[in-house]
Amino acid sequence: MKNEQGIEKNNAHISNELAVEVYRIGYESGLQVVKMLFLSNGGAVIALLALFGNVWNKSIPSEILMIFADSMLYFCVGLTLAIVTTAFAYINNILQGFISNIKISVTLLICMCLFGLSSAVFLILGIFKSYSAMSIYFS
Repeated sequence: MKNEQGIEKNNAHISNELAVEVYRIGYESGLQVVKMLFLSNGGAVIALLALFGNVWNKSIPSEILMIFADSMLYFCVGLTLAIVTTAFAYINNILQGFISNIKISVTLLICMCLFGLSSAVFLILGIFKSYSAMSIYFS
């Protein structure tokens, strides 16, 4: 009887350690994705600003510059969503120290996933807009 209780206690401890490790791995993977989205969207904004500075006084049609401006808007929205995703992760970590309400944590995790996915969608839209402007200009 005493041996069975010790085994059950040990199994519960291993199960808890596994759950913590799975959560940590998921959190770190998500953090890497958010960093990648932040870097991709921010780098695209900087690249387009450099492009605007280079072609400002050249004879590029204003329609093409407007398409580039639209793509920069998409990249800026994606960057903002990546920042909001990071803020949700930060709030989630702070609240876990004070409140052990699983509903709040799950809600914040769902918001993080939605905002991160939206950031990736805006990155793709910005890339598509930039590509369409370049294909119009160079064709």
